[in-house]
Amino acid sequence: QAKVATAAHVEHYAHIVREKSILRDLIRTATEVVGQAYREEKPPTELLDEAQARIMQVSQRATVTGFVDAKSLAHEVISDIEAAHQRKGAVTGIGTGFKKFDQMTAGFQKGDLILIAARPSQGKTALALNIMSHVVLHSKAPVHTAFFSLEMSRKAIMGRLISSEARVALHETRNGYFRRDKWTDLTNAGARISEAPLYINDGSSLSILELRSQARRLQLQLQAKGHELGLVVIDYLGLMRGPSRRAENRQQEVADISRGLKGLARDMNIPVVALAQLNRRAED
Repeated sequence: QAKVATAAHVEHYAHIVREKSILRDLIRTATEVVGQAYREEKPPTELLDEAQARIMQVSQRATVTGFVDAKSLAHEVISDIEAAHQRKGAVTGIGTGFKKFDQMTAGFQKGDLILIAARPSQGKTALALNIMSHVVLHSKAPVHTAFFSLEMSRKAIMGRLISSEARVALHETRNGYFRRDKWTDLTNAGARISEAPLYINDGSSLSILELRSQARRLQLQLQAKGHELGLVVIDYLGLMRGPSRRAENRQQEVADISRGLKGLARDMNIPVVALAQLNRRAED
C-alpha cells in the first residue's frame, strides 16, 4: 500500500529530529573531551570544569554556537523591546529591593557579573544579605539563590538573616539580651527563611573551578525538581583561589577569577554578584 507523507504527525517527527540533534551534539562533545583527556594538554581540574560547562550547554541548549545572522538577532531584540514596552516596568532583571538602584540599573541582568566593592567593614556583606533577603523572601517571584560565603560560617550567615528579618539587633541575638516579645518575631523570621529558595555554601578557600562546578551541580539538582538557579552571590572575591597556582602574581590570579566568574554568568545565563575588598589606594 502506498504511503503519502502528511503534516498530521509533524510535531512527533520534529521531536525526533530534535532528540537526534541533541544526541549528535552530546556525542561530539564527549568525543572532544575524551581527546583532550588523552592529550593531557591541561590540568585535570580545568578539563573537568570545561567538560561540565559543555555538557550543561548541550542539556540546556541555551548558548548559541557559531554565527547568528543579523535578521534573526534583530527580530529577537525587537521582540524583547516590544515586551518591555508593553510591560513598562523599571526592573527587567532581578530587583534588589533598593528602588533608586533598580531604576538606574533595571536590576541584575542575566549573564552579567556585578562587583560590589568597598573598603573593609563598610557593609558589603550586609548589603549583599539585604539584597538576598529581598530576592528570596519579598520579591513577587522568589529567585533560587546560591550564596558562597568564603569568610563567614553558614550559621553566622543565617543568624544575620534571621536578625535582619525579625528587626532585632544582631548583637542582641548573639548575647541573648533581647526583649522577650521579640522571640516570636525571631521564630517567625526563622520559619519564613527556612522555606526560602536559598542555598548556602561556606567552603573556605574555594577555587574558581570548584565554585563553578558546585554552582553547575546545584543548577542540575534544581532543574531535576523543575526549578532554575537564578542568582549566585560570592563573599568575597579576595578569598578565592585562581584556576592555577602557577599565576605570576595575585593581580593576574584575580583577573583569572573575574574572567571565570564572568564565564559562569554567561554559561548559566544568570547574574553573578561578587563582593570585592578595596585597599587604601582606592582613596587616592
